[in-house]
Amino acid sequence: DRRQAVTPDGSWLPKFPAGDSLTVPMPTKIEKGIVDVAFPTGDFWDIRRNRRLSILSEILSDRMRIRIRDEMGAAYSLDAYNAPSRAYTGYGALHAVVSNSPKDSETVIKAVKDIVDDLVQNGIRPEEFQVLAVAFLFQILLGDKPERRGVHAVSLSRGGRAVVKDMPEMRVAVFAA
Repeated sequence: DRRQAVTPDGSWLPKFPAGDSLTVPMPTKIEKGIVDVAFPTGDFWDIRRNRRLSILSEILSDRMRIRIRDEMGAAYSLDAYNAPSRAYTGYGALHAVVSNSPKDSETVIKAVKDIVDDLVQNGIRPEEFQVLAVAFLFQILLGDKPERRGVHAVSLSRGGRAVVKDMPEMRVAVFAA
């Protein structure tokens, strides 16, 4: 018998653990950890909001790369992404995910929260938005055309540029902010 679990308040929605954390130790020979700081967003069906959240996640990824990887040296692999739900109305999450040493987890969590606080307090810098808007427009215009499947956009570079690469033919377009 397959039934969907109902939460204590009687709703079918997953419960986002506001302000809570979960540590899951895994036996392994490699000292590796993953930090996932998540923020509630919305469902899949508001494309305008989701495109804005996609741009925000690229900016968050870039700021995390600069702060956590380049300045702190606390991680190499990191990403931020929006995960809107198709199944649950009104449910989604923006994730900031960092692979790191377990001993650095608290420092990484603080750095992610500081970056997000800065985004909330000071917003997105015009050059960040301009560069990423061009890259996203390029992706939207190309869509999922079979002849363009190898195209991808690399977000911000330190020089304030969006670099769009066409991998099969190795053509590169650089858009300056």
